[in-house]
Amino acid sequence: MRETFAHGADAVLSHQSLTAYILLAAIIIALGVFGWRTYAERQTVKASAAFGDAMKTFQARVRAPGEPAEPTEVTYVDQKNKWADAGQKFRDVAAKYPRTRPGQLANYYSGLSLERIDKYDDARKALQSAANGGSVSWSENGRPCVSISSACTPPMLPCPLPLYSWASLLSISRQ
Repeated sequence: MRETFAHGADAVLSHQSLTAYILLAAIIIALGVFGWRTYAERQTVKASAAFGDAMKTFQARVRAPGEPAEPTEVTYVDQKNKWADAGQKFRDVAAKYPRTRPGQLANYYSGLSLERIDKYDDARKALQSAANGGSVSWSENGRPCVSISSACTPPMLPCPLPLYSWASLLSISRQ
C-alpha cells in the first residue's frame, strides 16, 4: 500500500506542470462562464426595467383634453402620440438589448405600436424581426421563415402574429 501511494505521488510530481496547466485552464473557463452569466443577467435586468417603462406608455390611458391627470400617471391626449412614443421606446429597448428576452419582446410591441398608427410596412419589419429573434432573416440562416405577410393588413389589427409565431417568440430564450 505504501508503494502504491509513493508511486501515485511520484506520478503527480512528474506531471506537475501538466496538472497546473489543466487546473489553470479550468479556472479560466469557469471565470469566463461566471463573468458571461453575470453580464447577461445584468443586461436582462436593465432591459426589463426599460421594457417596463415602455409598457407603461403602451398601456397609458388616453384622457379627454380637459380631464386632469394624476401626477404619477402616464396619460396621453392623443392616441397617435401614445403609440408613437411607445413604439419609439420599444425600438430603443430592442436596439440596446437585442439578445435579451425583453429586447426581443420589445420588437413585437414596437410592431404593435407601429401598426396602430398605420405604419404597416414598418410594423411588418418589426414583427418579422421579433419572429426572427432579432436575427437578420430565418431563411438566410437556413431555418424556415414564419410568414406574417397578412398580419399587418388593416382587418387583422388585433392579432398581428399567428399563434405559432407567438409560441416561437416565447421560446427564443430556450434556444
